[in-house]
Amino acid sequence: MKIAYVMIASKESYIGPSQSLAYRASCLAELNVDIDFIILNQLRDFDQGNIHWVRMKNRNPLSIFYKMNFRKYSLIAENIDLRKYEYVVIRYSFADKSGISFAKKNKLIMEHHTKSMAEMTSMINEASSLIRKISRRLKLMLENKYGPKMLALSKGIVAATDEIRSDELAKVSQEIPSITISNGISVEEIRKTGFVPFDGLHLNLVFLTSSSFPWNGLDRLAVSLSKYKGDVEIKLHILGDFSKKEIESLKGIYNNIIFHGRKSNKELDDIMEQMSLAIGPLTHFRNNMKEACPLKAREYTARGIPFIAAYQDADLSWMEKGKRFFLQIPNNDSLIDVQEIIDFAAEVSRNPLAISGYMREYALQYLDTSAKAERFIGFIASLAATGYYESAE
Repeated sequence: MKIAYVMIASKESYIGPSQSLAYRASCLAELNVDIDFIILNQLRDFDQGNIHWVRMKNRNPLSIFYKMNFRKYSLIAENIDLRKYEYVVIRYSFADKSGISFAKKNKLIMEHHTKSMAEMTSMINEASSLIRKISRRLKLMLENKYGPKMLALSKGIVAATDEIRSDELAKVSQEIPSITISNGISVEEIRKTGFVPFDGLHLNLVFLTSSSFPWNGLDRLAVSLSKYKGDVEIKLHILGDFSKKEIESLKGIYNNIIFHGRKSNKELDDIMEQMSLAIGPLTHFRNNMKEACPLKAREYTARGIPFIAAYQDADLSWMEKGKRFFLQIPNNDSLIDVQEIIDFAAEVSRNPLAISGYMREYALQYLDTSAKAERFIGFIASLAATGYYESAE
């Protein structure tokens, strides 16, 4: 059975999903699974093992913009020969009319990482220009019209959380095989950097992301930090691609922010090992989501740096409160209790080596891609054999 996993990379900085694919590709190669991970993009055309970056043939920017937003599945068909694959897994973004014929021609499995309707609504509200706002409204209309039809034609659904899976299944009347598989990472590829114990006077927080998204909640954090009047000096370090306007906006709220830009490998490690706490997404409510499984939280765990979480994570939330290496805060737009963050930093700093070691072992046992990759291929194998999937959970 030969499988294609396809995603469209909209921009060079969209590295989170492609990194996740690299982890999965490595694990599935070790399992001798015949799968090609194909990343359709505008910049690169090269192969790296079973990962294939395919550059779009059409170089016309207006044509690419139109098709990426309103005919993305015809764009996939034009650039990738899918005839040799028995199943095609799509990292889903949004539907359009071209997705109907695409789903009819291919045995399609849709992988969902967010609530598509809620995310686009959030992005409309955050749009910085009238053109973007109109474009996103059109995409929302297409999703509303064609999303359920594509789902009804698909052979199965893979969702990152139970909440997302339930949301997608509610869009169609018939039963569709589905499974929840949260995000995983390759723990061995991430250096255990640990964290600097909080000294009671200076607190360095770090937020790791690929780009600026509404659900990051950095505005919420900046406002909360600006309201803090205590004696602790708090610096917020942000790693990722941000525009000059975004930087000025956040620094206009809270000036003690350091933007490091996009970093990787040793540069990233050197910064992370100087931090005391990390920050996860803080406003998933803007996507109408309570559950999430962000890659950054998995990386923080593998590195051994405690963090702040404002969502429910199926791989973490079941932990006993006394063993948690993260601080759970409300998933809303209220002011964050900065003193609570300071107290948490002091608490985990009492035994930093033990906590970092525990986090690393936890990541190896529960967050590594290997076990998740086995469930992924087991789901597809079950569909191929019977057309159904019966969860053993």
